[in-house]
Amino acid sequence: MGMGMNMSASARRDATSVHEFFWFWYEWVRSPARRREIDQLTGLPESAWKLLYKLQAHGPLSVTELGRLVDLDKSTVSRHLEPLRAARMIVETPGRHNRRVSEIAVSARGADLCAMVDEVHVRYWSDVLAHLPATQRRALARALQALQRAMELESAPAVSDAGAS
Repeated sequence: MGMGMNMSASARRDATSVHEFFWFWYEWVRSPARRREIDQLTGLPESAWKLLYKLQAHGPLSVTELGRLVDLDKSTVSRHLEPLRAARMIVETPGRHNRRVSEIAVSARGADLCAMVDEVHVRYWSDVLAHLPATQRRALARALQALQRAMELESAPAVSDAGAS
């Protein structure tokens, strides 16, 4: 029996609504206009920006560890790190466990850029959420936190070609 086969009609409508929202959100995030906005804000190519943000969250890391985290090979990661090196957004030091392997961390300049981008995003969401009454904003924030916890508990969904034409 596949996933959701015993789902009530109401639960299916809710799941469909959540799916449709996240599809809308994904398309919005990936839109050329949004990507240009982030490129202009950071002054970095998208690939470099994504690595900087991963390093901010998980660093310091070796190039190999960063590659595993983002599912890219070492040479591709190294190439995408070049704009970060040139802009002094990262620092490289000998590894803690193996001095022959460099570890990459976000520099103070890189951390400032991450904080600025985060602030721009918070201001955007603040403007969007201002359209909702305070009780709905708080309920949405709590619901999204609960959704995140549920997603973290749930295993990765199996990809299926069921229904493909």
